[in-house]
Amino acid sequence: MSDWFEDDDEQEMPLSDIIGLIQEYERAQSEERTLNLDEDSYEQIIQFYIENREFKRALSVADSAVERFPFSPAFFILKAEVLADQSLFEEALKNLRIAETLDAQEITVYLIRADIFLWSGQHSDALKQLELAIPLANEKDDFTDIYLLQADVYEDMELYLEVIDALEMAVTVDPDNEEPLNRLWYAVEIAETFERSEQFHKRLTDLYPYNYLVWFNLGHALYYQNRYEEALEAFGYVTAINDSFEPAHIFAGDVHFEMGNYEKALEAYHEAVSSDKPYKESYFKLGECYEKLGDFQKMRYYLRKATNIDAEYEEAHHKIGESYMAEENYAQAIQSFERALKLFPESANYLSSLGDALLMNDEPEKAVDCFVKAIEIEANNIAHYIHLGSAYFEMGDYIQCETTFSFAINLFAEAADIRYIYAVYLFQMGKRKEALRIIEEALNMNTEEAKLIFKMDESLASDNDLITLLSNYKS
Repeated sequence: MSDWFEDDDEQEMPLSDIIGLIQEYERAQSEERTLNLDEDSYEQIIQFYIENREFKRALSVADSAVERFPFSPAFFILKAEVLADQSLFEEALKNLRIAETLDAQEITVYLIRADIFLWSGQHSDALKQLELAIPLANEKDDFTDIYLLQADVYEDMELYLEVIDALEMAVTVDPDNEEPLNRLWYAVEIAETFERSEQFHKRLTDLYPYNYLVWFNLGHALYYQNRYEEALEAFGYVTAINDSFEPAHIFAGDVHFEMGNYEKALEAYHEAVSSDKPYKESYFKLGECYEKLGDFQKMRYYLRKATNIDAEYEEAHHKIGESYMAEENYAQAIQSFERALKLFPESANYLSSLGDALLMNDEPEKAVDCFVKAIEIEANNIAHYIHLGSAYFEMGDYIQCETTFSFAINLFAEAADIRYIYAVYLFQMGKRKEALRIIEEALNMNTEEAKLIFKMDESLASDNDLITLLSNYKS
């Protein structure tokens, strides 16, 4: 739940004074004596306990305040906030009704009520409360709170265009507020409204040229439109204004990565990880860069840094396995893939990778188990069937190999590649006639993929019958 209640007319009490007040109050409680506190002191004590999530104490103080000041809506609102934080929604709504009776113009009543309705899944009721709150808003903070809560409701409903509408309103009201700007780029990414985002943020850069988040959101929109040079320029403005903003360095690195400028991408990602608390994703991206450059030792070094931040970062463990596969260190690859799979056992991709490593490590029986499980999870992925059929072939179980490929050919009737692969295995089984028949089927579908035959078995380039068949289709 959000912390809604604030009294704008009051000066914030210094922390030392608040601590002193709390100590005095708790001492009085332990001595079973009553303090003669004013409204402001009660509010400070209640807020302190709310912020420290000591809801039982906050509620006790709120009850005392309500008893002492029965006509003050503030304490009914605070009590409602405490109750809502504990999911005691009916009791919270009851206190909000009392507060509304005492002061129907108190905007916080409608905000907390909307928050309760959101948590209860009553989206239309939440939106109605926010509509009632708009005429009562006087300060920009009021409007921002309303629009941010509207965005929460629409996000819960998965209506991302409406989320963007609400966030844009919040930014328009208060462009210095970082929350709506931070949320906006993410909503834009989900809704894929990049042109709209570009237009909105371009206008803002003219009005607020030193707002780094506005420039970042503009760069984000340009990046997803593949306008990389313009995106880099925008991210350059971000880092010129706020060099410690890690996401700008990450996205600048992503732009260079997409353009194939891996050295420049490395520079950007290294800038990203130089922050006080780098993201695990920054280290992961460094690993991907070194993968492209073929430096698998450095690739693993940075991927392990990512797993040091998050030991359950299964994608990084999987990537480490891929680095070992590239070096043909299959035993180490198996360990990494198994670690990733332990963290995400329902990943067909991780199962397939482990199966490949096991197959290359001369453990085809275990590989078969992995590929079968991968198919159970992802039955519409042709690659799993190819891997399974190949594993059966390596085991010498030609019957299961043929059964698997035949089943897959029927399942993926338009796929030529699986036919070419199957045909190579048929040649190696000595079933030349069947192999040539399957290749002819594949040639009628896609002649380009025929190169798979020689990629798998170069010796077939000297097979006269095969060369004749291919030549006929080429001519």
